[in-house]
Amino acid sequence: MGRALTSWPINRSLGLLVGAQGATALLGLVTGKLIALYLSPDAVGNYNLGYVSLMLANTVLITPTLKSMRALLPIAPTDAVLRFHLRVMLLVYAGLLTSITLWGVLMANSLLAALAGLALVGQGFYALGLEYMNALARHRAFSRTQVLYSFVNALLIVLLVVSNQRQQTGLWIVLALLNGGFAVVMLTGFSALRAAFGRISDADSISYWNPFWAYVRPLLGSAVCAWVINYVDRYFIERYGSSADVGYYSVGYSLGSKIVLLSMPVQAYLTPLVMQLKGSGQKPSSANPLLLRVFWLYVLVVGVICLLFFNLSAEVGRLLLSKSYEPAFRIAPVIAFAYLGMTASYILEVKLYAFSITRPIFSCYLVGAIVNVLLNCALTPAYGIWGAALATCLSAFCQSGLTLYVFLKTE
Repeated sequence: MGRALTSWPINRSLGLLVGAQGATALLGLVTGKLIALYLSPDAVGNYNLGYVSLMLANTVLITPTLKSMRALLPIAPTDAVLRFHLRVMLLVYAGLLTSITLWGVLMANSLLAALAGLALVGQGFYALGLEYMNALARHRAFSRTQVLYSFVNALLIVLLVVSNQRQQTGLWIVLALLNGGFAVVMLTGFSALRAAFGRISDADSISYWNPFWAYVRPLLGSAVCAWVINYVDRYFIERYGSSADVGYYSVGYSLGSKIVLLSMPVQAYLTPLVMQLKGSGQKPSSANPLLLRVFWLYVLVVGVICLLFFNLSAEVGRLLLSKSYEPAFRIAPVIAFAYLGMTASYILEVKLYAFSITRPIFSCYLVGAIVNVLLNCALTPAYGIWGAALATCLSAFCQSGLTLYVFLKTE
């Protein structure tokens, strides 16, 4: 039956992942500073409202598909698994691009529709490449690609500022070029992806439909709930405030959410280890000792960082943003605490995703979404962006506690 994974092997790969996330975080802070200095809250707010609507499609339809691919790769032929999931993605994007085209015609804004379509499809295939590298423990390529993505994003924002294209259309151009370019790099840079794409019409991978659907079905609802938890607050803020308020909130949210970068190397490193347990036929509980040890260590370390951020929020805000975004200063540390709760649960979910225990995940996200909406209804009208941030934080810890309960009960 094998033994449980009780130790956390520290080696060069983990150091590489942590270093890459540090570089990514630094580049992200530079990008945020440029946006805060040179783009108005109205422009950022309008762009962000469109962006979160667009990302709903990727969150609900593409993310579960990629998680299914990652779960199947250790136990099935790589080529067939890639072909099947590429086929699913192409079908999904055919429908989405048709909808975006119709929207562009109805709104008489074909440029924005084209940019949104390119950004949407590019994001999916960029994420596909990352999932493929992570599942096969290609830590060097995974880290290098993330850093390069952040560097190119910062460079494009610099070009946007220099060219004086500082409205929301300029931000859409940046996103479309960034995601589209990296999608091409992913599909051409890996021989396995390139070969799978070239043989996508082969029928032998159709047998993966049943395990795919069983895995993905609960995640479709989870993805909707995850989108609600992460993005519905913007719509409450616009309803009871203005586009500028959305801009303030979005910038503060972006700064606070940088906490996620602390969890990404941990998830990327743990995922192949837990997948090996699945591949060797061990029970899900064999991953518990390691994951719980990492979970509590993460909560302690990141909790201290969040407390320091809370006490120094004004100083950090002036350093990393600009005075014109001062309302965002007090939002960022609250969102950081929210992401402490969210990302801690991501560590526990490594086991649930790896062993295809997806049904309980939906329950956790559903409760988190319901609590989030109820708290936004109660707090945002009265307290504005501060109320929305508090609603996000409280719902995140509610969901994280429930995820821990499910994790412990899953044998």
